[in-house]
Amino acid sequence: MKKGWEYKTLKEASIIYGNYGLSVSSIPYNGVRYLRITDITENGNLNDDKVSADISGGQTQEELQEGDILFARTGATVGKTLIYKKEFGKCLFAGYLIRYRLNKDIVIPQFIHHFTHSSGYYKWVSSNQKAAAQPNIGAKIYNELRIPIPPLSEQKEIVEYLDSSFAKIDKLKANVAKNLEEAKALFQSALKDALEPKDGWEEKTMDEVCILSQGLAINSKTKHLLVEKSSIPLLRIKDMKDGTREIFVDDKNYPPKCLAQPDELIYTRTGTLGLIFTGMFGIVHNNCFKIKLDESILNKFYYMYYVGSDNFRNMILSIASRAAQPDITHKLFKVQKIQFPSLAEQQSIVSFLDSLNEKVNTLQQNYSRICDECDALKQAILRQVFE
Repeated sequence: MKKGWEYKTLKEASIIYGNYGLSVSSIPYNGVRYLRITDITENGNLNDDKVSADISGGQTQEELQEGDILFARTGATVGKTLIYKKEFGKCLFAGYLIRYRLNKDIVIPQFIHHFTHSSGYYKWVSSNQKAAAQPNIGAKIYNELRIPIPPLSEQKEIVEYLDSSFAKIDKLKANVAKNLEEAKALFQSALKDALEPKDGWEEKTMDEVCILSQGLAINSKTKHLLVEKSSIPLLRIKDMKDGTREIFVDDKNYPPKCLAQPDELIYTRTGTLGLIFTGMFGIVHNNCFKIKLDESILNKFYYMYYVGSDNFRNMILSIASRAAQPDITHKLFKVQKIQFPSLAEQQSIVSFLDSLNEKVNTLQQNYSRICDECDALKQAILRQVFE
């Protein structure tokens, strides 16, 4: 403990403590924002998704005041915090958040908020969350959170120092993020220009340049094909995104037309429509198409750049059915047209775009590295203050 500092519990440092939020649904924004766990970013800011609380059933709540701190009490982000600022506008808060109003004669709210981003606080959250279906920390436990608190004059100096330091770090990250987004935009512009049809390009339907197969629908007539384990996995969108293999198909009794080989393309046709996977082996699920190109089109030209372009995705989304989830049928997908040049020109385009893409990927790696270094620097500064 540093000289002149003392420990106080969160309850001891508060004038209002352990207030749970409203358990009501969200409705379209009406001028009073309803803050939920999902509205709070990892660095303690707000996202742009404004909604309001449905209080038609008579539930009421005092609006948040400047300096109130909200603690997430459940879920994967238990322990996440937000300090309320007047610039947020009028706000109520949801049931999975707990509100503390601090005694400003004892502690500066921003000092506590900075503390809740320190490694010491993260360790406390990890050791105090209850293991259940969803991790959780209730108000009784939060009340006992012990915080090292210096005199108010020192708190003020610390808050000014941390605010200034973190603003410079965040500005660095923002500049790198801006450069990355500009590079991505330039790449999309170059991609659009490269794929703009030119003299000599052919135009054919999808059905003319590829064998398009819809995946296996799992229902009462086909569920007998599923087995506990085999050499052939069922490839759902979730499995391909996560790299998991949880469901298998009988390798002695399967529909050959649904079997994807590593050199074939898998295109998601419903839900998260427009994702592209290659290098996969298994039975494609009904939420995807399997695509095998003929010899007139290079795989990489087609899947990475043509079908992977924003223009193609936007076109598919514009004709997809508007149900609970967007969906593109086999019948509709196969009549869509593709324009393409000779194989030699395709290879030239791929080489050019590969070179640009490599530069974007390098910027992405640099951005990730700088973000990690900035986060580590913040933690080093917080350790210097709180340990």
